[in-house]
Amino acid sequence: MRDLEEGDMRFARCIFIILIALVSGAKGQGTGYSDWMKRRDALKQDSSVVRYYTFEDVTDSSSIVKDLSGKGGDLKFFPFVDATTKEKIDDLKVIEGRWPEKKAVSLDRGWYQGTPVEIVDKNFTVEIWMRKNGPGSIIVPPNQKRGYIISGPAGWGAGWRLKTEYFPTPYLTFDIGIPKNNVRAMSSRMYSDKIWHHVAATWDGREMKLYVDGEMVASKEYAGEYFPGKSPFRIGYRSGGSILLDVDEVVVYNRALSAEEIAKTGKVSAVLSPQ
Repeated sequence: MRDLEEGDMRFARCIFIILIALVSGAKGQGTGYSDWMKRRDALKQDSSVVRYYTFEDVTDSSSIVKDLSGKGGDLKFFPFVDATTKEKIDDLKVIEGRWPEKKAVSLDRGWYQGTPVEIVDKNFTVEIWMRKNGPGSIIVPPNQKRGYIISGPAGWGAGWRLKTEYFPTPYLTFDIGIPKNNVRAMSSRMYSDKIWHHVAATWDGREMKLYVDGEMVASKEYAGEYFPGKSPFRIGYRSGGSILLDVDEVVVYNRALSAEEIAKTGKVSAVLSPQ
């Protein structure tokens, strides 16, 4: 009888521990969203932020995505136009973001577009919370499966870009365009599909750095000139192939964030985002 009572007590303790863990997990996720809202409000007041998009108010492809930095860089969605039939393909989807309370958008052939981001004194950072879900509808012949994530302008010949490829060579790159070429910081890892990732790229006028989920994954020395180009700022498809891309939040700064700043945001974001 005593052994039975002790067994019951152990079972009860186990149930209690499980319940505490479940409650703590739910509380942690709720706190994550609450903390994000505080961070959002702080970023809206940060003078170094030159573009800020959260996609909270998007209802469909006609919604204008407001630039919360106040710098006037609002975004408009552009559907893909079939070159043969001239049909406009509106494939934008409004989806649940990193938390159930937050919206995000899903892209394939269409893209968001706005005025170019001005890069001053060769210093900037771009952050994006993204989830990729495989190659998109547009494949580069013969069978190259790749696509732009974000660019401003194109990242070849001028501007900068984040780009990824599935086949034939898996990679994630941060490129800065120079005349008839580009400088590239490349990670050859294939980061998991169907989960949210925090991706950040920085340039301080001397070195380009690429981060995923708060950790630096690639770097490249470049102390040359910045060539701004004239093409617009885009999120999603630009040319060549496309990827299935979910976008939750985008921030562009006019300074290079430190590794510590990126780790603080990227690692916490990766832990708290539902996967």
